[in-house]
Amino acid sequence: MRCLVFPLVWPLGMHSAAQKGVMKILAFIVLVSAAFAQEQAPTPEQCRADYRLWTVKGTDFSDVSFHELMERSHVMTECSATDPEWTQQFAEQAVRLGGKASISYGDLGSLFHSAAGDKAVDFLMRHHLMSQFMKEEAIPGHSPK
Repeated sequence: MRCLVFPLVWPLGMHSAAQKGVMKILAFIVLVSAAFAQEQAPTPEQCRADYRLWTVKGTDFSDVSFHELMERSHVMTECSATDPEWTQQFAEQAVRLGGKASISYGDLGSLFHSAAGDKAVDFLMRHHLMSQFMKEEAIPGHSPK
């Protein structure tokens, strides 16, 4: 299962058990991402430098660790708030160019987050843990302790 944007393409209310399990993993990742919060918000200059560095290779994040993907996701999410000038430029460009516009800080953060989710699912599959995960998730009222 290799789809960086799978949470975005599955229609709401139409999830298989496997898809629901993956969505729960992603929800967990969202909660864990707060643990990677920086002490201080990045400056607009740092946001722009990170953005340029992290987009040079496009969307191939195969050589980026889970931890680094989560950190990048958090940074780009913060950059949406700390660099309103570029955030506005992304929005204006999207209106002018549509699908040919540069990806925004928030969208890049979502891609990093999704790539981290892909790595988590790959781990579960590689270590034959997906079926155990799915069995536990199928138990009504089951919640991790």
